[in-house]
Amino acid sequence: MADALYQEGLAHAHRSEWGAAATCFKRACAMDPDSPAGESLKMVEDIQAFYHKDQFNP
Repeated sequence: MADALYQEGLAHAHRSEWGAAATCFKRACAMDPDSPAGESLKMVEDIQAFYHKDQFNP
C-alpha cells in the first residue's frame, strides 16, 4: 500500500500537483518509514517553500 501511495505521489508531482503529492508521500511515510517517499516529501516541501522575490515586486 505504501508503494502505491508513493507511485501516486510521483504521478501528482509529475503534473506539478504539489499539495496532492505531499499528501500521498506523507501517508506513504506513515505506513513505511523506510519508503523513498520521505526524500520525495522533502523535495516537494522545498518546491512549495520556494519563491522568487522579483515576481512579487515588479
